[in-house]
Amino acid sequence: MFKKGSVLVAVLVIGLLLGGCGGDTSQTSQAGQQAGQETGQQTGQQAEPKQARQAMTEWNDQDMDVETNGNLAVALSHLEGLTADDVIANSGSEQPTLIMKAPWKYLGKTMAFTGQVGIVQDYPPGSDVGRAFGGDVGEIVMVTGDLTYVDYMAIGGTGSVGVGDHVTVYGYPIGLVEVDNQIGGKTTQLMIVGKLDLIN
Repeated sequence: MFKKGSVLVAVLVIGLLLGGCGGDTSQTSQAGQQAGQETGQQTGQQAEPKQARQAMTEWNDQDMDVETNGNLAVALSHLEGLTADDVIANSGSEQPTLIMKAPWKYLGKTMAFTGQVGIVQDYPPGSDVGRAFGGDVGEIVMVTGDLTYVDYMAIGGTGSVGVGDHVTVYGYPIGLVEVDNQIGGKTTQLMIVGKLDLIN
């Protein structure tokens, strides 16, 4: 259903939650890198006709695969000009499992997610991911209290967030991403794009 060729150490997150064990945190998600390449391709097509550009501002509620639905570009356009405080002030809350089960119901709404961080990685502004997001960006992969895997792309970076921290993040759900894990098999994650309050 979801064609994701990247490797993500979701097993690290399971280990943190269930066993309290550490892991190799030097490995990072390539989901963010691939999403950056996809967005870079979309945003780099500025010579498209107005109608094609306009279509990128509408949420795709038919395709929940982050690689193909175009919702990353839509989320970025909605976040443009907003501060982290704006995103937080307008965020709702719902059980993450319900959002993951039917993400199309939450497109265009900023939502709050709380969980334990398993992977955290900032990307250089000149990288494919950084260019796609317009500068500093970071990625937080976490598990919520109801065992929903959340892949959060933080415009502006991740600040002082570290592996093992319990954090609340705010942003737009944009769909699902399926990634391979180290022990075989796949893990489906809910992808969110937002801005962290790096001051508090």
